[in-house]
Amino acid sequence: MKRHYILLVGLILLTCGCDGDDYANEPLITIDPIVGVWEEVLDDSSQYDSIVWTFTADGLMTLNFDDNNLASGEWSRLNRPPDSYSLFFQQYPDAAKRVFFLGLNFSSDYDSLSIMGESTTFHWVRNRVLIKIE
Repeated sequence: MKRHYILLVGLILLTCGCDGDDYANEPLITIDPIVGVWEEVLDDSSQYDSIVWTFTADGLMTLNFDDNNLASGEWSRLNRPPDSYSLFFQQYPDAAKRVFFLGLNFSSDYDSLSIMGESTTFHWVRNRVLIKIE
């Protein structure tokens, strides 16, 4: 009977392998899918030729309108799923900073997103699409 226990323990050790510690010292990196540089898909009615959104891992964001008009602020994730975010920034150059709440619908490979709609407080980006460029 002891031999069966020894054999069982030996089989368990063989199936588990010795490589379990290979990843023990590597940090677990989780980056929010919004981090990166995104270009907004604009239609003919837009007053801008280009709008680029940049979100950094440390919670900062910028919106660059036609390479000369910047809005900056902070972002944070509220929950997942659904992917809800808060953005704190100045919407217009002469406006006060405000908090906006957005629902984002990421594509399955996280290379595009759409800003979901009717409940958002961020009225001028309702139903817009962003494509990740970096």
